[in-house]
Parts: sequence; structure tokens; C-alpha cells
Amino acid sequence: MVHGGNQENCKTIKKKGGGDEKKIKSLLSENEITGVETMCQATGLTDTKLRETVLDMILSDHDLIGSCEQGYYLIQTHEELQDTIRFLKSPFRAIHQRCTALEFNWDIKHTTQRSFL
Repeated sequence: MVHGGNQENCKTIKKKGGGDEKKIKSLLSENEITGVETMCQATGLTDTKLRETVLDMILSDHDLIGSCEQGYYLIQTHEELQDTIRFLKSPFRAIHQRCTALEFNWDIKHTTQRSFL
């Protein structure tokens, strides 16, 4: 099933089991950030599997799980939501900037080479 609104490309994921999700939920706090290392040790998940499971929880269970450099937390305010969105978008700005620069550099080098031929 596809969600409506701004999430047209997000599909509901069928869960295989809720054990990891329950462990993660028990570690999250409304007033504290739980570190990734702490969560990995407590759940037995790798950091990659932890991120995948948190994503599943957000997409499937509609959980409001915030993230920042220090770890994860339960989003309680609109400001926390905006902070998480800014944090999640920041690497994409740098990646986009690098892609644009590479394309520009490619054009410069290949245009220059062609003009001398």
C-alpha cells in the first residue's frame, strides 16, 4: 500500500517480526538521546541494521524517531522534527554540491580537450 501526501514513494513494509523494534522502542526516550553504540550493544544489531530497522519503524509503524550526531530519540515537538529533517538533509547538500562540481569539471576538461583538436 502506498501512503498518500508527500510520501507517494514510501511503501508500507510487511514486518517479519517485532523483536528488534520492541528492543529499540524500549531504549528510546522522550527527553534523552540514546547513542547508536549503546543501541547496537543492547539489541545485537549492527549500525547498518539498526538504521534499516529504524527506517522500517518510521515507514511501517509511523513512529516519530529523531536522529542527530549523538544518536536517536523520540520526537516530541515540531522543532525536534525540523532539527531531524535538517540533520538528515545535510549530507545530501554536500553530495549534490560534489556531483555538480564533478559534472562542471568534466565539462571543462572535455570542452577544453575538444577545442584543441
